[in-house]
Amino acid sequence: MPKDLKSWARVKKFGQAELTEWRRLLEDPQLQRELGAIRAEFGLPLQLEGSRPLFEDRAYAAWMGWDNQATTGDEHLSERRTRLLQRARLLLREHRIPSQYFGSLWSFLMTGCERPSYRSGGFPAFKIEKNENGTWEPICIVTPETDLRNPLVLETIQNWQRKAKTSPPLPVQVGRKMDWRPVWEWHHRNPEVTHEQIAQMLRRNRVTVSRALERLDKESPAELG
Repeated sequence: MPKDLKSWARVKKFGQAELTEWRRLLEDPQLQRELGAIRAEFGLPLQLEGSRPLFEDRAYAAWMGWDNQATTGDEHLSERRTRLLQRARLLLREHRIPSQYFGSLWSFLMTGCERPSYRSGGFPAFKIEKNENGTWEPICIVTPETDLRNPLVLETIQNWQRKAKTSPPLPVQVGRKMDWRPVWEWHHRNPEVTHEQIAQMLRRNRVTVSRALERLDKESPAELG
């Protein structure tokens, strides 16, 4: 079997394993009783109005208080939504359900449909979060389920890294010359970025960039090693 087909076979295998795990979790009788009690308390499951994803359905939006007819400051809807979120999170903790299945559990509460919303296939999750300084930064979440032996997964992470990297610094004007050392140091920290890509980021000629970086490689071959 060709390598790419083997990689996709691993993805399918991981996805099937996750589906099996989700169904196993739902077999817990105590969990089913608690889910039934929560649905009775909150008037669930919902009767969805169409075939759109749950978060786009008008019935779901109305229940959550997100439709145009709901008052923005409706305290009742806000309080109900908060209580259900708290109950769902408590179920996760009490039944030791992995956090990545929260979306599947929430959808199951709302609709009664067992189909999981979480199927990673062994891939990591990617998102953007604010750091402690208040600036946004890209995050790659690798879990115990991430299949780091799969070339497709590694390629996905590498592509994400390339897209998530900040641009290299500009060369510094020193008298009549340009000092390319800041760019050279950045390139050593990001060796997978090519000279051509750096040139595109800096909007400089590729030949100029390559000559400058190669010259510094010869002048200071061991400086960053």
